[in-house]
Amino acid sequence: MMTDDTESFLNAWRTVFGVPEKKLLCTWHVDRSWRRSIVKLIKKPENQIQAYKVVRCLLMEIEEEAFYIMLQEALKNFNETDKFREFKNYFEHVYCKRTEAWAYCHRKWLGINTNMHIESMHRTIKYVYLQGKKVKRLDRALFYLMKFVRDRVFDRLICLEKGKISSKIAQLRSWPRIN
Repeated sequence: MMTDDTESFLNAWRTVFGVPEKKLLCTWHVDRSWRRSIVKLIKKPENQIQAYKVVRCLLMEIEEEAFYIMLQEALKNFNETDKFREFKNYFEHVYCKRTEAWAYCHRKWLGINTNMHIESMHRTIKYVYLQGKKVKRLDRALFYLMKFVRDRVFDRLICLEKGKISSKIAQLRSWPRIN
């Protein structure tokens, strides 16, 4: 299960489906939380950039052993100067105890590393179909969702007619079949 960092969704999930086998944090929400905390806790923009690059490299490291070496080095470097110490305390307290929820090295064999397709769909609906406006009426929201679905189906039909196969479909077809 992938979610943001609030308990409400997790509690609802537990009520309906039971305890999830694995809880992952959405990369976009983790990144946004880091960026906000960096701006709040580190004063100089050049130091903010440096700290962000470090945590972003940690996030994207796919080798577990390398990740933990990099994590220890990052914490040591953040602790050496006062300009990063507050952020180091935040990062250590909030994220270091649950690296399995956000680090890519712990997602390597799960078949998913992000929910970017869902986020992309949400962004398309919000900015292309709703023009960035909030929809207060349910009938209008359904109208725009139906337009979105219609356009996706139409795009898919065009691809099928042209004989194009998406990379995801090609990958699925290349997997060995279980009989």
